[in-house]
Amino acid sequence: MRRRGVLPDKFTFTFLLTSFNSVDDLVNGKSIHASSVVLGYQSNPYMQTELVSMYLACGSLEYSWRLFNELPSRDVVSWTAMISGLAAHGFVEQSLSVFNEMRRDDSIVKPNTATMISAISACASWGSLNHTKNLHAYSLKAGLDSHVFSKNSLIDAYGKCGSIGCAQQVFDEMHYKDLHSWTSMIMGLAVNGLGQHAILLFSDMQRTGLMPDSASFVAILAACSHSGLLDEGTQIFESMKAVFGVKPDQKHYGCMVDLFCRAGHLSRAYEFISSMKMEPNLEILGAFLSASSAHENLGLGELLCMRTESLVPLYRRGASVLLSNMYANSGQWHKVISIRKMRREEGEKPPAKSWIEIRGIVEEFVAGHKLHPFFVEIEWILNGLDKVMEGVM
Repeated sequence: MRRRGVLPDKFTFTFLLTSFNSVDDLVNGKSIHASSVVLGYQSNPYMQTELVSMYLACGSLEYSWRLFNELPSRDVVSWTAMISGLAAHGFVEQSLSVFNEMRRDDSIVKPNTATMISAISACASWGSLNHTKNLHAYSLKAGLDSHVFSKNSLIDAYGKCGSIGCAQQVFDEMHYKDLHSWTSMIMGLAVNGLGQHAILLFSDMQRTGLMPDSASFVAILAACSHSGLLDEGTQIFESMKAVFGVKPDQKHYGCMVDLFCRAGHLSRAYEFISSMKMEPNLEILGAFLSASSAHENLGLGELLCMRTESLVPLYRRGASVLLSNMYANSGQWHKVISIRKMRREEGEKPPAKSWIEIRGIVEEFVAGHKLHPFFVEIEWILNGLDKVMEGVM
């Protein structure tokens, strides 16, 4: 386009920026940013908001903060872009901090429904019940709770925060429920171990005339998995394509593998994975290898790992970590050393993080780190729980 002498305008740049969404795209994103400055488009508020979103999508918190702070005026769109971008890419605490900063500025700009949904989604990712309740109360006070999308996000957040009663109350009070409303409620029941309730709700949804989509099947299969409903889950999976015309993907296969593994049917899980028309992803491998370790079936675990050579290197490293743990549990330290050597040569994958709210304070845990102030106490309790579980099993 440029070689033909046609200069890009702000819409061209905006379209290009929305196509960059990973760390690998950061260099290209910076190049487009530089070109926009040269052509004088950086001062355009819409363009600046898109740049903030692009840098967040590419994992560059530093650049997004710098641009956001340099905005001459911030409207609800720019605030929402920052809040949703932070939440979507793992910067949950920062997302809620920006939302609170926006609230302190209500005299200039007020949150809208989109802003509330972004902030509530951040609470769901963080698992913070107190923050979710506070945002729920604020949405009621500000009159932002009437939209179905807002209520759906609350159902999702309450379910993920373990307050299924609050999720059910929001769901029951809705005058209109779309497919996402039902799916969010089913998933909430799923993650809280209420599989039979989820199946009943799944049936109720169909009686209203709404047919399940791909996300609905993920939710109901997860419910069957968490509750050990093997026969029900198998029947639902088989009905996906045959009855509803929904083609299973990695998430559905992952739920089924998890269901078989939780029920102790490792051979059936292995046959199921082998019959897949796609490579198993890390979640599927993880479920199977963890079950193989728990049931002391190293043979099947090794056999599956031999099938992962065509996966991207990150998946291979993830699988090797799980296999290493299996060997360690069985005392095969020479194999553990061999796998760790391979991991060092390939480079380590980023450590996993998790959050939990305790007495109103959100605690962050990073896999492999020992920096938490109560690390010794936590390790002591976990070791004690291991001994209790050994006695039970």
